[in-house]
Amino acid sequence: MPSQQAIDTVAQIREHIVVQQLRMKPMPVQGARESFDSFAQWIPCPADVKVEKVDANGAKAEWIVAPGAATDRALLYLHGGCFVIGSAESHRETCARISAATDGAVLLVDYRRTPEDPCPAAIEDAVSGFNWLVEKKGIPASRIVIAGESAGGNLTLAAMIVLRDRKQKLPAAGVLFSPWVDLECTGKDPEIPDEILRRPDLRYLACYYLGDLPPRDPMASPLYADLRGLPPLYIHVGSAEVLLDDSHRLVDVARKAGVEVKFDVWDGLFHAFLLYPLPESADAFQRMAKFIRERIA
Repeated sequence: MPSQQAIDTVAQIREHIVVQQLRMKPMPVQGARESFDSFAQWIPCPADVKVEKVDANGAKAEWIVAPGAATDRALLYLHGGCFVIGSAESHRETCARISAATDGAVLLVDYRRTPEDPCPAAIEDAVSGFNWLVEKKGIPASRIVIAGESAGGNLTLAAMIVLRDRKQKLPAAGVLFSPWVDLECTGKDPEIPDEILRRPDLRYLACYYLGDLPPRDPMASPLYADLRGLPPLYIHVGSAEVLLDDSHRLVDVARKAGVEVKFDVWDGLFHAFLLYPLPESADAFQRMAKFIRERIA
């Protein structure tokens, strides 16, 4: 069962204006972005965390290092937000917690968003961030992990597929929280109704990212991609979110492709719960840290 803090948090999120804005058609894009970024005022980044804005081979990004964290390994983080909202501003504090939990640096890529820049612009920015870590920071690919939540989980897979197809060295692993990997939105709804995201709204928002692509294009919907040769994946999802079935199907597809997968379903937890400083988030980050240590030791 979720903690009382998680129950209280989802009630606050449900009443937040950005949830209503995500359901408007047409969606007020700029207003929704500002509303989502306001979470940074609700949960500010600690003052002792080093935050440096960088140009990561043409992609905007932030280099985030918690006190005492090592910089000879890194986690490249790709934020969620349905490819439309979310930014370095909204996810800075989350990445600070990730840096502290993993004892390593985090590169938070502030990738291009839709509708201004549909697929594959965000994927290109993710790959640019990875190459910047290798080329400018001198961190071997084997000491880099790519991670992301929701749309960022999609981008995590897509970036690794691009790197594989370009015959580049791959990261040590990928970590996906509540990944949105099927933009056709054909998954089953969970037994516990999702209080934040709804499938019709996801279908509407998917059109922004797809542009002229069909919804099953494997670059936009990596559930339908060839996943052979990808590094190990660690997938987290809540049992009370509309993307639960995306994760179950992705686990099946990845394992059939020969990819090592670790899979955790969090009982009663809501979409992208890691964004909030909950007991469950701290536990998830510790599990992620253990998974990472086992692969880049």
